[in-house]
Amino acid sequence: MAGRLVKTFEIFPNASLITTEEEKLKGAQQSYTRLHNNVRYQRIQRRQLNREMIAAQTFQTNNRLRWQLLQIAGGNTELAESLEACLGRNVCNVADNLADTISRISAMEDEQAKYKQQLFFIKKNLERLRAKANESTIYATDVWDHQMRNSELYVSGSLKVREFPDQGGNRYKFSIKTKPTRARVNNIDEGAFPVDEYGEEVFINIPAMYIDMTRYASGSIVIRFRAVDSADRVAGYVSRGQLHPHQTSMTVPCLGDFEGPVIEAITDFDIPTAVTIFELFLKQVDSQDGAGHYWFRWYDKDRNEESWAEPQQAAG
Repeated sequence: MAGRLVKTFEIFPNASLITTEEEKLKGAQQSYTRLHNNVRYQRIQRRQLNREMIAAQTFQTNNRLRWQLLQIAGGNTELAESLEACLGRNVCNVADNLADTISRISAMEDEQAKYKQQLFFIKKNLERLRAKANESTIYATDVWDHQMRNSELYVSGSLKVREFPDQGGNRYKFSIKTKPTRARVNNIDEGAFPVDEYGEEVFINIPAMYIDMTRYASGSIVIRFRAVDSADRVAGYVSRGQLHPHQTSMTVPCLGDFEGPVIEAITDFDIPTAVTIFELFLKQVDSQDGAGHYWFRWYDKDRNEESWAEPQQAAG
């Protein structure tokens, strides 16, 4: 399904948040119920152990215990002493089991109190979200395009938004086209790439590409890089055709520390911020990284000098 191309769209942001909180509440209630039942079971065990402890101690403190054991042992003193020792060990075992059970109950009751507090806050948050369930936000691609007009990465007017029916809401795919750019290579091994040959600062050329950002109704985010010109692909990490060294396949970027901020921006429908983060990502390469280690396959000294000379001439 191609999806519906939209210029403006209305989002009810609290709808997905309400669903998430309802699922969280359901999970917390199930966990609390399991814990509550376990506490009840442990309390039953404690009562049983208390009865066993009282019975064992009563029998042990009976003044006629030794005489009764001798009778049971048929007058065999050694056997009677062995039986008495066995009773003593039994009392110790019951005492240890009782202490462990009491300790478990105490820990579970503390956890139970935390669950009660958690349930309270989830319910309060759910009430707050339900009160704002009908509040909506309208987004317009023209506004985003205007906000990104000065971007060094974004090709003006290239933003496309497609809307797909999805389970629990709509799925949105945001696609942009990027300008060719340069990435600075950091942490270079000067022994393998000497300064007198490569210079103090090394840049590689990153080709134009399409960046697809898909936001599912469930909240998951998928990011893909697509080639504008397939001839621009480079055999980088695991020898697959990539557009940037920090990719783990032909289309999947390895965003590293940039992943959290870019996912947060897409989740919040803040596409201009996401594009700014992508620009920062595409303009740097860590040569010590497993994928970034293949940066030299993008390196072209003549192209770098040519691309560097163009803005200098324009500035002059």
